[in-house]
Amino acid sequence: MSQKLTIKTSTAWIKRASWPNYASTHDIGKLGIERYYEDVLHGQTGYEEVEVNNRGRVIRQLKEVPPQAGRDIYLTLDLKLQQYIENAAGPAAAPPWW
Repeated sequence: MSQKLTIKTSTAWIKRASWPNYASTHDIGKLGIERYYEDVLHGQTGYEEVEVNNRGRVIRQLKEVPPQAGRDIYLTLDLKLQQYIENAAGPAAAPPWW
């Protein structure tokens, strides 16, 4: 279960790790599989460095580092059991992309 990193998040939990690649709006896997694979799932944030004038207007872009998406993971409980249930349920229970 991923959750937003908020003020209510345990400060002890936050202090345990370094979070240089996170903002307060990012989802963080805090339990189970998501917690274990958080570094793989999260990816890398991007950023942009710009030169601005005295009014805060962008004059030129100095550097841009695009974000990189995290990787996907695919889970099955038991392949034979999953296939049995899918066959027993029939096509009506299949996800719309199948």
